[in-house]
Amino acid sequence: MTENGKFAELLKVLDGIEHIYILIHNGPDPDCMGAAQGLQQLLKASAGCRSTIVGGGYVQRPDNRAMKRMLNITIKRPQDVELHKSAPFLCVDTQPQFSNNSLPATAHVLGVIDHHLSDSGCRASFLDIRPEYGACASIVAEYFFASGVSMHKRVATALAFAVATETRDMERVRKQAEVDIYTRLLAGADHPVLGQLRNPKIERDYVRTLSRALQSAELYTPDIVACHLPELPRSDDLGRIADFFDRMEVVKWTLCTEKKGDVYLLSIRSSLRDAKCEVIAERMIGDCEGDFGGHGMMAGGVIKERSSGEEATHTGPMELTSAFLKALGRPTDNPVEPLLP
Repeated sequence: MTENGKFAELLKVLDGIEHIYILIHNGPDPDCMGAAQGLQQLLKASAGCRSTIVGGGYVQRPDNRAMKRMLNITIKRPQDVELHKSAPFLCVDTQPQFSNNSLPATAHVLGVIDHHLSDSGCRASFLDIRPEYGACASIVAEYFFASGVSMHKRVATALAFAVATETRDMERVRKQAEVDIYTRLLAGADHPVLGQLRNPKIERDYVRTLSRALQSAELYTPDIVACHLPELPRSDDLGRIADFFDRMEVVKWTLCTEKKGDVYLLSIRSSLRDAKCEVIAERMIGDCEGDFGGHGMMAGGVIKERSSGEEATHTGPMELTSAFLKALGRPTDNPVEPLLP
């Protein structure tokens, strides 16, 4: 079905609905914020449907906070929204069964727009899930271009920034169509604002966190970095650190973990265009209690620590590194040295 057909299908599902909630994932990032804001303007202009963006957690990274502030994106926390029974929802950049959102128990999910793989069935009247796309914002931008609705410069800026950050400036893109989308978005964006969003100031405590990560990281010959950290100041620090290691010249695979309560959070990166990090995360979790998500060159996950009884399998940094090496098909006795000599 063409993009125009998918958007027409969405409008049919929303026919007669005056207000809908757009649910994004917890700890909102540029992709979900840009996609939600774009969808918000598009639904209002094309269907007269008002919407409220709902997301759990907090916007924390400097560039993400700047995006929310400078582009006037309003996000309500689930506990601050008074919902009537069976309130209609659209899930954007997340899916109802994922653990990374705060979907209310009484919500009625009418549609899902996402680009993440799912290993379980997702049910809704409208589904547009495209794992081959690098950014969810690209899907919403296609709706815009198919609808003929004039895109506000603020929305074009949000969508362009979302696509750029999610695909790492097109490095993670697999389809030429997405490059074309990004080019069209740039033509309508506010470039001075984009420049400010792409070059944010970083926090002093993050520099301390990064220093600690550099000191503890290990290089497994010849191209794998593993770094295990205690609970970090902000929920997004783990991904930022993984992104930093991924930019190193010798590194092709990165595993960063964070111990938080009785679980380990995982952040996996690869500089290989044909990498399937979500598959690596799935292999790592195996039959452990946990969850994962991702696409292509990046993925994340959570594994519950298990250590009860002498015969139980212990989960810790060494075991996680071993599981990562096995998932990559590498020997677990790879030569290892500190990342920093």
